[in-house]
Amino acid sequence: MGTSCWWLAQAAAGVLALFGIALVGWYGYTCRQASASRRWPTAVGTITEAEVQKSVEVIRSRMHRVFASRPEVYFVVVKYAYSVLGKPYEGYRVGPKGVLVFSNKALAEAAVARYAPGSTVEVHYDPRQPEVAMLETDTPPLAPLLVGVFMGAVAAVLLLKASSWCLFF
Repeated sequence: MGTSCWWLAQAAAGVLALFGIALVGWYGYTCRQASASRRWPTAVGTITEAEVQKSVEVIRSRMHRVFASRPEVYFVVVKYAYSVLGKPYEGYRVGPKGVLVFSNKALAEAAVARYAPGSTVEVHYDPRQPEVAMLETDTPPLAPLLVGVFMGAVAAVLLLKASSWCLFF
C-alpha cells in the first residue's frame, strides 16, 4: 500500500510542479511583453467593437476550445483599427495578456466602458511585426506568479514528505 501512495504523491507533485512552472513562465513572458511594448512606437487607432461576452461564447469563437465548466467568466472583447506606414491593421489585444477576463459581469462592463466604439486610442505596435499590437502596457497582476510559486512549494513538500506520509496509508 505504501508504494502506491508514494507513486501517487510523486505524480501529484509532478503535475503541481508543471502547472506551477507554466504559470511562472507565463507571468515572466507577459512581463517581458509589457516591458517591451512600452518602448514600441504608437499609432492612433479607433475602437471598432467593444463588448462583454461569456467565456464559452468567446472561447469557441477565438480559441476553438470549450471550457463549459466555467460559464461565469466574462471576457472584454475589444477590436480596434490602426495603420502603420499607410497599411491598415486590426487588433484585439488589450494588454500583454491579450483580452481582459473577469468573474464578475459588472466589472467586465465597467472595463468595456473605457473602450467606446468610435473612440480614439493609442495603439502600441511591435515595429518588427506591426500586426502585433496592444492598447495597455501595464505589468500583469502578481496573482499568477504567486499561485505558481505556491504550487511549486506544495510540489516540493509532497516530494520531500511523501515517503513519511505514505507510511500511514
